[in-house]
Amino acid sequence: MRIFPVLSIFVLCFNVHSKETLESEYDQLNRSLVASPRAASFNGADLSFNDGAYAGYSPSNLVRDSLNSLQLSYADFFGNAFSSSALSYQYRISPRSAFSVTTGYIHIPDITDNRSLDTMANGEVIFDNSVKITSSSQIHFRAGFGFSSDKNSFLVVSGGVAVNASRNRLVDYTGYGLGVDLGSSVLMPSKGLSAVLLVENVTRSYTYWSSSYSEKGKPHIKFGVGWEKPVEYLYGTFRVGYTSPDLLSNEGINGFEIDEVDDELVIEKPDKYTLSKDPEILVLGAKLGLEFNIMQVFAVRCGFARDRFSFGAGLSLFEQRAAIDFAYMTHSLPGTYQISLSYKW
Repeated sequence: MRIFPVLSIFVLCFNVHSKETLESEYDQLNRSLVASPRAASFNGADLSFNDGAYAGYSPSNLVRDSLNSLQLSYADFFGNAFSSSALSYQYRISPRSAFSVTTGYIHIPDITDNRSLDTMANGEVIFDNSVKITSSSQIHFRAGFGFSSDKNSFLVVSGGVAVNASRNRLVDYTGYGLGVDLGSSVLMPSKGLSAVLLVENVTRSYTYWSSSYSEKGKPHIKFGVGWEKPVEYLYGTFRVGYTSPDLLSNEGINGFEIDEVDDELVIEKPDKYTLSKDPEILVLGAKLGLEFNIMQVFAVRCGFARDRFSFGAGLSLFEQRAAIDFAYMTHSLPGTYQISLSYKW
């Protein structure tokens, strides 16, 4: 496919105009805040069977559903500290191919900018009516394409590519980002088993802030497995999912090393766990989720990832054409709730 060299050339052209490019582990991580409540209720453990439309999903999953769909979602983080919303559209091109377009918006309101205020001799800020209240935001756009082998075979193999673009507006600066994700999956319908491999930031996602400064986001590799089992006497279906942490350890700080200076002082120094040295991160850093769907009408879900727990539910209406989904995630800060409306045809 010609899309890969074209995108690589585009990213390289961006780099030529930037005098300084910092490689950051945190570039583009905000896009994970734009997610479906179904994924949030699984705590991200549904990599192997989600719809593939949102960032952090595998575009190889776009061909899983035989129907077109439209989904609108909203999330409120940490007691109205900030919010995100998204609109996703998926279209079946043929029985073996599909594409999606997703637009997300993250809004951080009521940022107090007191840099222009005077201070006392001791550094204490003197507040007056000149305090400025501003905001910050990010617009995220994602376009994906997925394709698969014959869906009637014992083993269904699929692949996909997604392009991510963003506009990041801070208080003083605005940046524009670009990245490419690749995904592949294997599905055994008769056994209810699925496995997915997702490679994010294949070309190293790029964010252009100015002619003198830009950022590159490091690639991430994750895999997920899922198992689905109908239980006739319960009139429902169980679904279990697992998603690994980033196997390259490029997704920010994922561990802490504790140094004891003396009997009274303990300092936590950020450290990284790597798969080669710390294989236990496949368990300790994993995301696990469970769903029980009753008669394809009502679903209850839960998920766990490190010290975060989430749960949610979904209700399907009009012969599974319309659906309402809800999720709640716990944090050390106030929790996060998400809700979405979707329709299939």
